[in-house]
Amino acid sequence: MKGVTDLFWNAVVSTFGWLLSQVAEPPTDDGFVRVMNFSDSLSVSVAKASTWDEVPNVPHRYLGFAFDARDKEALFFDGLAVFNPAGSVGGLIPTEDYQNGKYEELLSRFDAELHDSTVDLPLLRRFVPEYEGAFIAPEEIGELRRECEFVRAKTETANAHASIDKLILGCDEALKDGSALVFGSD
Repeated sequence: MKGVTDLFWNAVVSTFGWLLSQVAEPPTDDGFVRVMNFSDSLSVSVAKASTWDEVPNVPHRYLGFAFDARDKEALFFDGLAVFNPAGSVGGLIPTEDYQNGKYEELLSRFDAELHDSTVDLPLLRRFVPEYEGAFIAPEEIGELRRECEFVRAKTETANAHASIDKLILGCDEALKDGSALVFGSD
């Protein structure tokens, strides 16, 4: 029997795989398929809410920054050294390779490495799905901050540090008054 974590992870992987399949663009005139990674942007705010359902009914304080596709790529590809599908092929694969399953191979490797690298980082894992907001409840803020500090300590990449620092700043703001962190899809 699958646990809740396994069911959640399967939903995340399925959602992400579906979304990635939607961003593999149709073949170009030059015989290539464009492969992209993350493309969304999440506005970061704090709110006095204990559940996602309460968010629309309580005041928010926008923190003045977004956690966007570049931040996700820096976090997962640089900070956690997860396989980068688009980067591994320069953003393009020949149409014939695409039709022969190369794209699915890239996604499969990404999914496996992402799972392995985030198995002990469940709150950071919430940032994987594209165009979905993320909610970090007040009682989870400290744990998200610890997860961020763990990843920050294991990488020297400036882009990863900048991305993680945004999340830490959000955590610090939420901890000031016991708020939730809300990442709204733009």
